Amino acid sequence: MGTASGGWGSAPDPAAPLATLESVPWGYSDSCEAGATGCPWANRTWLALEIAGAKYELKEIDLQNKPDWFLKISTKVPAVTVNGEILVESAITTRYVAELFPEAGLLSSDPLINAKSQLWADRFIETLPAATIYPIFRGVERTDAEIESSFFEALDKAIPYLQPNKKDGDGPFAAGQSRVQLGDVLVAPFVGRINLLIEKGIIPSSIKTKLTTDPKYASYVEYVKAIHDLPAFKKIFNVDAIYQSFAKRIQDAKKQ
Repeated sequence: MGTASGGWGSAPDPAAPLATLESVPWGYSDSCEAGATGCPWANRTWLALEIAGAKYELKEIDLQNKPDWFLKISTKVPAVTVNGEILVESAITTRYVAELFPEAGLLSSDPLINAKSQLWADRFIETLPAATIYPIFRGVERTDAEIESSFFEALDKAIPYLQPNKKDGDGPFAAGQSRVQLGDVLVAPFVGRINLLIEKGIIPSSIKTKLTTDPKYASYVEYVKAIHDLPAFKKIFNVDAIYQSFAKRIQDAKKQ
């Protein structure tokens, strides 16, 4: 996942074919991503590949029964093979795709915009999942009022970093950009899951009411919509599968 240890390692089973990328700089010609479509960390790199229009082969990994060839690479997803070499860690593999395909525009020509985009991603990941997704998976019992308070406390910490300076632009994405940035790709799988929790009533509907009626959160509401409107996001975010995964995790947590 996002904070797993790892780096470059051995190539996977050579019998596993690698797809050819088109117009790849730096002389790289083969790429394959191993991941789990239900895993938000793996979704990061998958989303970047789709935005970039890359040709790749996605190898689905059962996280509960990882194949031996994958365990020789890493214990966690995603892992990306490039010309027989392995790159792991979702933040690294996603940035690699962004740098490999500069025409996708995931990295700005302005280093300050890139820094602000990354800072937004860091602040979001530090706060929102811990207030929403993780307690549910751990089976933590909380009242609706406690869930709502925790959500907005986390969002209030993160949202100042979404569009900190209106001079940067008036677009819906990080740092006011009109085009999706790397930082947006890093948080998008979590944005989608948190929104799914709200839409499915797993966390209180009062959160949606406050989000959509309090002007303080208008930029975040617009941001969530912009993420969901991305064609690449629609392709990688399987609502039914992710919801079923949520339901199973919730049931498993209740049994503990």
